[in-house]
Amino acid sequence: MCADHDDTTERACGDDCPCRSAAAPEEMRRMVRALGVDGLLQDAERAEAGALCTTCTDRDVCRDWLDVAAIRGADHAPDFCLNGERFAALASEAPATI
Repeated sequence: MCADHDDTTERACGDDCPCRSAAAPEEMRRMVRALGVDGLLQDAERAEAGALCTTCTDRDVCRDWLDVAAIRGADHAPDFCLNGERFAALASEAPATI
């Protein structure tokens, strides 16, 4: 779910959704969804994170990590993630769910 969807929406983002912009690589979109911080990224921060992600030299490893995270879940980004600290900070600010 992205910032453009309300909390009751249980659907995948559409092709016209801002979270699918070219500025956000697929790996980053998958990472923020896996970590539950997608709806917490503001537009400028999403663009910054996307730009940083495009410079990553571990994108193949990232895709493998994301495939595993899709099955097992994840509570933090992998150590090699250039946006790991940003995503951890967002997660720590998120309201707790029970």
